[in-house]
Amino acid sequence: MQTTKITEKYDILILGGGCSGLQLSNQLIWKIKGGVVLKNYPKILILEARKTYTNDRTWSFWNDGSSGYCEWAANHWRQWSFSSSTDSMHFTHKSHQYEYFCLRGIDFYERSLSLIKDSPNISIKLGVEVNKINKGQDGFLVKTDSGLYSSKQIIDCRYKKPDKVKNATWQIFYGYEITFKSNLFQSASVKLMDDIRHDKSGIYFKYLLPLTDNSMLLQITYIGTKYFTPDHLKEEATLNANQILGRNWQIQRTEKGVLLQSGTYPREPIPGAIQGGSNWGALRPASGYAFSRIEIWSQETASRILKCHTITKWKIIQTTQDFMDRVFLMVLKKSPASIVQTLLNMGKSLHPNVFARFMGDKANLTDLFKVILTSPKKEMVLAALRIAILSCTKEKK
Repeated sequence: MQTTKITEKYDILILGGGCSGLQLSNQLIWKIKGGVVLKNYPKILILEARKTYTNDRTWSFWNDGSSGYCEWAANHWRQWSFSSSTDSMHFTHKSHQYEYFCLRGIDFYERSLSLIKDSPNISIKLGVEVNKINKGQDGFLVKTDSGLYSSKQIIDCRYKKPDKVKNATWQIFYGYEITFKSNLFQSASVKLMDDIRHDKSGIYFKYLLPLTDNSMLLQITYIGTKYFTPDHLKEEATLNANQILGRNWQIQRTEKGVLLQSGTYPREPIPGAIQGGSNWGALRPASGYAFSRIEIWSQETASRILKCHTITKWKIIQTTQDFMDRVFLMVLKKSPASIVQTLLNMGKSLHPNVFARFMGDKANLTDLFKVILTSPKKEMVLAALRIAILSCTKEKK
């Protein structure tokens, strides 16, 4: 009987070299370089199905400059704005403490790969498909199209497209990175939510990043309960580019996607493994932002792996923020117009630093209270009561 030889043995296998898998490897490398001392550093391998990385997306996040990713950013801004043409409202935030950073996908991938290349204990293999995972007494055995791998621990960061989703809230976007003559458009501010509007199913807005003097990222974004393909927003993206620049612009690349911000669906966790990534809470339910939340997760996970001290967010703050996100999403489903008003109120009333901390998963209890005050009271209270009743009903069952 022929047996397949185990290719290599590892202490840890990270399945998936996307944002979560690479952020985790980056944190492990940074902590070791920063002076974490162990008798034996874990031998780690990342298995990624892609054969190569491309500039397939843009990550954005708020930060005060303390994150290691700030210096990787292609651009950053201290101003961001909100507007509604329907209500003739426009508000601009300007912060002297926090900036909005834009990180190109290819820059993140290449700089992460460079860190891995120089690491003595972490490596990555591209173009490897995981076929089967078995758990035994001594760890895990992973069967791939390139051989067998064994490890003491697995961290599963792979993305699997959700199926049979119930109570879904989707974020759907379509846009372009475009170039144009330098005198056609100039802005020192990110148009974070421009021309916010709503229909019965959700909200729409324009998102515009002025990358350089002659380039921008322009996206049309929908957040709501209706599912459709991103190409349905293509015509509007093109129309908006023409309105801003005339016809004197060129497409460098298209950026589009569908994100499940909230909803329930069948998931199959690997018994005994650590779960990470979009399928396991990486996306902020109310906003769809993920990069900062993944950074926090990767810092804490790396600390546990290296057995070094970590400071985690107070549980009461995280619990309160999660509850607020659930309330926000319920109001979105019941009254999209109220969410438009809430977002505009945030632009009008919230201090820019409070907004940045709230959006960047760094809010304190005072920040959360101030966010609550900007929300329509009746709709939010009714949604909170519905969630509380549903929670009690589930507990009784």
